[in-house]
Amino acid sequence: MAYEVILYEKIGRVAQITFNRPEKLNALSRELRRDINAALRDANEDPEVRSIVMTGSGRAWSAGADLGSGESRGSSDLDVLLSWYNSTEAGLESTRFMRRLHKPIVAALNGYTLGAGFELAITCDLLIASEQAVLDVLRSGQISQGPAVARFERQMNKKPSDAHGISYAAMRHWLKAVETAGTVDAAKVNEAMRATPVDFYGMPGRVRADGRATYDVGLYQVKTPAESRYPFDYMKLVRWLSQDEAFRPLSESECPLVKPR
Repeated sequence: MAYEVILYEKIGRVAQITFNRPEKLNALSRELRRDINAALRDANEDPEVRSIVMTGSGRAWSAGADLGSGESRGSSDLDVLLSWYNSTEAGLESTRFMRRLHKPIVAALNGYTLGAGFELAITCDLLIASEQAVLDVLRSGQISQGPAVARFERQMNKKPSDAHGISYAAMRHWLKAVETAGTVDAAKVNEAMRATPVDFYGMPGRVRADGRATYDVGLYQVKTPAESRYPFDYMKLVRWLSQDEAFRPLSESECPLVKPR
């Protein structure tokens, strides 16, 4: 197929995907993410391709998310939010698909690899960095988040806190509701949030009429030192508590939304 902002080349049994926005340091715009996803699918479906190499043209592999794309400048607040949400969802699609591929993906890091670009790189199976490569998960106050967090934990030996995960899940759910409602009007967005299932750490949840988010909760027991076999291996699952078990029933809620005073 024809690509807009990448170069796709087969070299023997290797598919090479080159990000081709050198004037923007290969910042991950919606168009670039779309082309990456399409190229990965093409390579995956090609029986002659045994492996995939991803690299960038110019001075960068990818400098991160495109925060100044034309689709955001001069737009309303809602357009900017939905643009960010759609770009994030496209990035999630890329990393999910990359993890399912049976063909190895090599990130040939030729320059700046920052923020969301760093996240995309560590989703690959192998990273090969040139002497000009600069890697950084933090750029311009933006913290990279998404499905590659688990890979980041393993490589950086750090874990985000539960508060980070809750905040991220809540923001994604709110943005989904804004997209569904087509507005940032609080009443309409709240209605959409209650009607839309919540993705909480990959587990389904819901927002009740009283505004409480509920989801299945794991009951864990702290492991003994002898039971712990690797870093962060501190707890073992005893059993799962259903949403109805884990949270106070809606019938007992004191929230004025469901129980007028």
